Amino acid sequence: MRILAIETSTRDGEVAALQDSTLLASQTVPKSARLTAGLLPAIDHLLQKVGWSPKQLELVAVDIGPGSFMGTRIGLTAAKTIAYTVGCELIPVVSVDVVARAIPTTAAERLQVGFDAARGEVFAGTFVPSNGRWKRTDLTIVPLKNWLTTATEQTLLAGPIVLQDIPDLPVQRLAPRELCRPRAEFVGRLALEQYRPGTQTDYWVLEPLYLRPSAAEEKLARKQSPQGPGAAC
Repeated sequence: MRILAIETSTRDGEVAALQDSTLLASQTVPKSARLTAGLLPAIDHLLQKVGWSPKQLELVAVDIGPGSFMGTRIGLTAAKTIAYTVGCELIPVVSVDVVARAIPTTAAERLQVGFDAARGEVFAGTFVPSNGRWKRTDLTIVPLKNWLTTATEQTLLAGPIVLQDIPDLPVQRLAPRELCRPRAEFVGRLALEQYRPGTQTDYWVLEPLYLRPSAAEEKLARKQSPQGPGAAC
């Protein structure tokens, strides 16, 4: 199965081409280009590199978050457009699962994957080993200071949040840096594992997994909320 994988849940966009679970090539979105302008040219360059035309794609895999609000929306919009245009299946995957997929279950008894949620908070996924894979047991938003305390002798911390300059980061309980950033190849492998022939994803109802409203949505909600002494409590 020819798979195009799109990863844009962080500021570093990446796309990959896989033949079943085998990575053929990957392509980063140049940091000099805005993600909105650089994603489609990166996909085009990737397909040229592996010698595929868009019509040969059989599956588009995309990370829907949580993570960067704008990044996940850009990636999902591109994935929907490509999948609909060429008539292939679209499989969404969750960002914390993508990171966990790259980490061996022998590394710890428990895994905590974190993405920056801003406001001093973390999008946090909790995992335990199950049949040779990490099984997610929770996905929530927690204060960063609380998330850091989850690192114990049995728990490993991973995800893009640990790549930041954070005081009191328990470096002895961190996954290897190269495994902490979500990679497009694992978006593709995870989607392939979740793919079920004959099961169609409804492109047009699929939305990014934000876990909370965006800042713009919160601002709009405040403007629309009743004001003054006559407002409902």
